[in-house]
Amino acid sequence: MHIDNLIASIGSPLIDVRSEGEFEQGHIPGAVNVPLLNNDERKQVGICYKKRGQQKAIELGYELVGHKFKDKLQSVQDAINGNKVGVYCWRGGLRSELFTKILVDGGLEADRLQDGYRTFRNWALEQFDQKFPLVILGGPTGCGKTELLHLMREKGEQIIDLEGLAKHKGSAYGGIQMGTQPTVEHFENQLALELHQFDRNAPIWVENESRLLGRVKLPDTFYEQMRSAKVTQIELPLAIRIERISKEYAVLPKKELIAATAKLEKRLGNQKMNKAIEHIGNEEFDRWIEIMLAYYDKSYAYGNSLRDKKDVQSIELLDNDMNKNADLIIDHYHQQI
Repeated sequence: MHIDNLIASIGSPLIDVRSEGEFEQGHIPGAVNVPLLNNDERKQVGICYKKRGQQKAIELGYELVGHKFKDKLQSVQDAINGNKVGVYCWRGGLRSELFTKILVDGGLEADRLQDGYRTFRNWALEQFDQKFPLVILGGPTGCGKTELLHLMREKGEQIIDLEGLAKHKGSAYGGIQMGTQPTVEHFENQLALELHQFDRNAPIWVENESRLLGRVKLPDTFYEQMRSAKVTQIELPLAIRIERISKEYAVLPKKELIAATAKLEKRLGNQKMNKAIEHIGNEEFDRWIEIMLAYYDKSYAYGNSLRDKKDVQSIELLDNDMNKNADLIIDHYHQQI
């Protein structure tokens, strides 16, 4: 299986036979992990290879997994729908070769990815050197940019939800109840596939983000494109923004809100931080939000000031009807081009 065929078949059953640790670091999105050697077994084989050479390492590998072939086959049959499957390891070597044989002998139609995961990984990194027709959806905290992007996708626009991919909303509070973040490597893999599927002759909408989303860092070349792209800037009344933020965040555990606020002490100052924490404790969420917005709005305005003013087009939205607002944003953009 060549890389072009692989990319075209993403979504069909694909088995990653590397160890759990390798898989967690990064894998082809959608792949199922059925390790030929688990973390400990792989370590044992690696030590044997260094001390006794390749042949002895191969023999040890067979010794460790030979009795598990039936279980491996059953794991794959349980994971896929049908009898056709792709298989890969790191470089298309012994692990995927042996695993493919196990599957074929078991009656499945198995195709091995030539050169393995590293081929896909190199392909993913190459995507970020390409030019994309990005359009940035901007606006201060509480404007509903993520919700608007998803509504715009329903209306036929091409969008990337960076926060969804990164499982982080970008702010100090952005990781609360968002689940475990992917590694930077796997985030890049997911983003590369998203970008690849788009029509380059139509705009690709992306929310205005900083370089870091929690522990996930945006690829440098992609972030540079974001910073130089045209911006559609949302203006929404403060009262609506406070209402939206309260609805989204006031339901979160107070302990986590307080902990996130405490991390901003250097930026807020001790007095404002303590006041914000006091408001959270008293469930005076609107007053807490007002303090935080003063900080976040100032930070956002500074970042926007670094852009070329001619690249920023503002649109004033007057109410909280996000479906209508999505239509207004789309119409506004297409009137400007």
